[in-house]
Amino acid sequence: MYCRKCGNQLPEESTFCPFCGSKIEATEPEKPSPAAASSEKKRKRIWVILVAALVLAVIAVAILLYHDYGPGASAAATQTAGPSATPAPSDAGSRYDPNLEADSNNGGYLTFDSTHLYYVGYYNDSDNHTSVYSSDLLGNEKTIISTDGSIARIRAVGDKIYYVKIVGDSDFTIGCFNKDGTEDRTILDGTGAPWYLTVQDNILYYGMNNDLYYYSLDQYDGDEKKLLDDVHSICFAGNDIYFSDYDSLNVYHITEKSEETLCAATATCMLYDDGVLYYTNHNGLYSVSIAGFNPAFLKAISFNSVH
Repeated sequence: MYCRKCGNQLPEESTFCPFCGSKIEATEPEKPSPAAASSEKKRKRIWVILVAALVLAVIAVAILLYHDYGPGASAAATQTAGPSATPAPSDAGSRYDPNLEADSNNGGYLTFDSTHLYYVGYYNDSDNHTSVYSSDLLGNEKTIISTDGSIARIRAVGDKIYYVKIVGDSDFTIGCFNKDGTEDRTILDGTGAPWYLTVQDNILYYGMNNDLYYYSLDQYDGDEKKLLDDVHSICFAGNDIYFSDYDSLNVYHITEKSEETLCAATATCMLYDDGVLYYTNHNGLYSVSIAGFNPAFLKAISFNSVH
C-alpha cells in the first residue's frame, strides 16, 4: 500500500502516513463468495486445532520448568538460571534530553523544546486537514496552536515556532509565531518546496532542491543567499553544519567559512551527539567519530525501517 499524497510505501492497516501525515482512506473490502466463506471456516477450524496444540505444548514446558527450577529444584539447577530482567526505571521520562535536536532530511513534522512536543498532523482522527498542535513530553495535554493546513514543516527555536507553508502548487512562505500561535509573521516568500528549516544565531537556514540557503533575521528586507550546493541531508552541531552530498559526508565550519570531507559515504538522515555523527543509508545505521573520521558499522537495518 502506498500513500496517495507523497508516494511512500506504507505499513499494512495504516491510518496515517508516517512520512507526510496524510490520512489514509480505507478501502471497502470485497464480500467473500460462499466458497470462500466455506474455505475460511475450514481454515478457522485448523487454527483452533493448532492453538490448542500450542497451549498443550506450553503447559508441558511449564511443568518441566517447574520441575527443574521450582521450589524443589536443586541448588545447582537454580544457579544455572540467568539473571532476571531489570524493570525500566519509573523516572525514564525525567531523563529525556530535550536539547538533543534531531535534524533529518524528512523531518519537520515533529519538533520540541524542554517542556513540549510540537506536531504537524491530524489533531483528531476525524480531521480532514492537518494542524499544528502541542503536547507535553509524554504526549498528553494536547493543545491546538494553528489550524492552517498549509503549514508543512516546523522548527521550535527559542520562544518561536518557525514554519514552512506550501502555497498553491509551487510557492512557499516561511514565517514564525509564538508557541501559543499568536503574533504570526511572514519572513520571506518564494517558489519551490523547502525540505529543511532551522534558525541559529538569528540566521534562518532552509534547504530547497539540493541546496542550502541562509537569510539574516536582523534585516527582513535582505535577500536569501546560497550557502551549500548538492546537499541531501543535514544537521547542525554548534557552529558546524554536517551534510551529505552525492558520495561523501562533509562538514562546513560556519565561523571559519570552510568546508572539509569526513568520509566517503551517503546518508539519508543524520544526528550529531557528543562528538559522534550518526547516519543512515540503504545499508544500515552507522556512526562517524568526528575526532577520527573513521566510520564504524553499528547495526544493519532495512532501509524502510529507518526514518
